[in-house]
Amino acid sequence: MRRRLSPLVCTLIAIASVVAIPVVFVAGAAYGIESQEWDPVHSTYFYDERPGGGFVVIGALLACVALAALAFAAGNAALNRRRASRVPG
Repeated sequence: MRRRLSPLVCTLIAIASVVAIPVVFVAGAAYGIESQEWDPVHSTYFYDERPGGGFVVIGALLACVALAALAFAAGNAALNRRRASRVPG
């Protein structure tokens, strides 16, 4: 027999997923975005890219999509379990 999660646990999973989305996105963007650095030899600024920065941003976006899907599924499950517990019979 498969054990089902309670509506409260599903709601907490949904909330945690929604909170984690901007954290994951900002972390990926912070690594993947180019940064300006000073070049003392030429007395000018230049843009420096980190290795694999584009892949990190794409990975962060995919992780955000997965977290959004998890939040939606957990929220739906919580609503369905609350409704099912109210039905008599």
